[in-house]
Amino acid sequence: MTLREQVIQVARVGVAVVVSLAACGPSSDASDASDASTSVNATDGTSATDVTSVAMTTTTAGPGTVPGDGDGDGDGDGDGDGDGDGDLGEDCDPFVLDACPEGEKCSIVSVIEVWDAYKCVAVIGDGQHGEPCVVQGGPFTGIDDCAAHHQCVFANDDGEDGTCIATCLEEAGEFVCLGDAICTYLSSGPALCYDYCDPLAQDCPADVLACYGDPGEDMFFCYLPEIRDGETGVKGSACEFTNACLSGFYCAAADVVEGCQSNAGCCTEYCPLDGDVCQGDLEECVPFFPDPAPGNKNIGICALP
Repeated sequence: MTLREQVIQVARVGVAVVVSLAACGPSSDASDASDASTSVNATDGTSATDVTSVAMTTTTAGPGTVPGDGDGDGDGDGDGDGDGDGDLGEDCDPFVLDACPEGEKCSIVSVIEVWDAYKCVAVIGDGQHGEPCVVQGGPFTGIDDCAAHHQCVFANDDGEDGTCIATCLEEAGEFVCLGDAICTYLSSGPALCYDYCDPLAQDCPADVLACYGDPGEDMFFCYLPEIRDGETGVKGSACEFTNACLSGFYCAAADVVEGCQSNAGCCTEYCPLDGDVCQGDLEECVPFFPDPAPGNKNIGICALP
């Protein structure tokens, strides 16, 4: 399988969506990352001070499936033609700069039950990276008011309240992003440029995004929180994947979060190693990375020692 095929592959993975990272951007620490998925057994007795051993599996909940539209054709787009593409344009390669005719852009759309095809659609707006956006006709049509080489993602069922994110491009066989970002793709979504960020500052360009990390990759990137019904996403809230916690919190194994009542994991706060900010009476701020890069040496999470 080629690198491009790995980036655009679409496969549904249970209730969560695996995040994978393609090499791009200026950060040498993350430039060789190929898969941010890190499965960890939190019951093997490993010391809790090694955050790599107490982390939850690094997955994010991604865009959901497309519901049926009730017109009986089985495509979910409501146009009645049975192909699910909403009569969009030609297929296109999202990593090519001029993949579509002038005035169009290459967007990912839903042809069946998940985002799984790239089509040329009209450019109808100029929304830039991190700016709010709207998708016409629902979240999966690909027709949005973001600029060329940007896609509106994280929109609600009506296609509203989304965020413009820049798309990845290919140069000399590598996937690249402009600015301080990494080419990140989901198993049910597009390859897009998500910003590197500081979990202590929570400095993502859009207020709706939060800064999440993977102790196995020595990096943090911006993504949308996905809080399940009945949970809060804050300290002690049950979680099973990385973005099940709100901004400023990390999904850690249950036995290292004081008072955690979940069998899976609970949210705990990021903390500076040179400060004393942990909420739990017995918790300490422990290093997030076993061997961090220079810029990440002060980042920790609150956990039982």
